[in-house]
Amino acid sequence: MLQAGKRSPLHETVAPWRVGRIATMLAAMLALSSVPAHAVTISGSDFLSPGQQWDPGISLFGEELAPRLDLDGLVRFQVLDQQLHNQTDNFVTPQLDLQTNLQLTATQRVYALWRPIEWGAREPTFFQFGDDHGWTGRSSGTPQALFYEGQPFNWLSPNDRVPLDFTLAIGRVPLFLQNGLWFNNFMDGFQLSKNNIQIGNLSNLNVMYFLSLGETQPGLTLELPSRREAEKRVMGFDTNADWLDYFFELSYAASFDNSKLPGLSQNLNRGFWAASVTRTFGFNSGVSLRTMGSTGNGTAGAGELAALETQRGVLGQLAYCNIFGATKNWKTPSVTGSPLNQEGILFTFDRQQATPELNLRGSGTVGSALGVTLDPRAPITYTPEFGWLVDNESPTNDQVGLAFQIQADLAHMFIPGSTLNDMVRRGILYGALARLTFLGIRNEDTQVAGDRFDFGSMLELIYQF
Repeated sequence: MLQAGKRSPLHETVAPWRVGRIATMLAAMLALSSVPAHAVTISGSDFLSPGQQWDPGISLFGEELAPRLDLDGLVRFQVLDQQLHNQTDNFVTPQLDLQTNLQLTATQRVYALWRPIEWGAREPTFFQFGDDHGWTGRSSGTPQALFYEGQPFNWLSPNDRVPLDFTLAIGRVPLFLQNGLWFNNFMDGFQLSKNNIQIGNLSNLNVMYFLSLGETQPGLTLELPSRREAEKRVMGFDTNADWLDYFFELSYAASFDNSKLPGLSQNLNRGFWAASVTRTFGFNSGVSLRTMGSTGNGTAGAGELAALETQRGVLGQLAYCNIFGATKNWKTPSVTGSPLNQEGILFTFDRQQATPELNLRGSGTVGSALGVTLDPRAPITYTPEFGWLVDNESPTNDQVGLAFQIQADLAHMFIPGSTLNDMVRRGILYGALARLTFLGIRNEDTQVAGDRFDFGSMLELIYQF
């Protein structure tokens, strides 16, 4: 590891501008070899082709079986140069997400998400520069998500005499509710939902019940109490609806049958509630007000959180301001990483590596992020952001931070145009993205280690296919 303030000669080989030059050369090569873009389909005797579906002439739950297996995913390379906790770190971290979608019938499928070169959040494969340079390799054959989804009850009511179009998802299922502030994890269990219900002036009313026997991803740290808090058994419901220019969401959950930690008195069983309303103003403007809380038990009292999220188009630019506040005992049903992940660049939880960031805990803090995306429709966008956080827990660590993010659509840059022919000409380059982020955080941690600055830069090369 490098000492703070010192740079290894190896560090120069991964300077962001050099990696950017390499990325540009690779993108240009892809553009020159462009072919018509197709989804990758593994179907019948054709291994990789957009071939026709195979029709075996049988049915599944009253629907004609026409299996088709699609493969897509994401490749990401992260180049990180930072000073964090008075230590200089330089990493190159690859990420591979593979998604397989076995479409069985018109409404039924089996979906799987694989992340083969990592163990989980903050447990990636990576290369570290410096005195201890070298690769740390990790691999996993366990799917992050694996579930059946469909409407298997329709066949019980021929000609739709009884509306049994309930959607069932069962297995290892991702669940994302209340913009990730309340629930964001993969759960082993099931969801049962009834969608597109019409009641009076309410349009698109959706109701969903879920039951989990435990979530797969831990909390912010790998320590046992935090891990168990995010992995507990939970059941609950979520309902949402559109009404004119408003979107309402109401959620409730209860954790149940969770054993106490060995040697500790932590009680994980409690209730959780959340309510939110979003008002839209045209294409890219809106405001959301969210309130949520958790009930008390023998371990901790009740806690609450309130968040105001705003976005507004101003003179062709896209401005946003998000502000939140939470009491000390506020807890979520289950969130991997951070509940504040959607609140701004400075609050982003990077599941690969720890980066300079405002406190991601949520509970016992008040904070805000405000920024503006310049020329949001352009192939290259620039987003400056300012954020702050007041920490009300002991030891306190009040923070202020600045971020600047540049994001480039490589396909659009090398092959400009907005017509369908232009999109086809981009070929295999379509889905290539480059993102460069600069972060700076001032920590006023006066009770522990005095004031401290964390800062760094992160280059991401992303390809979605």
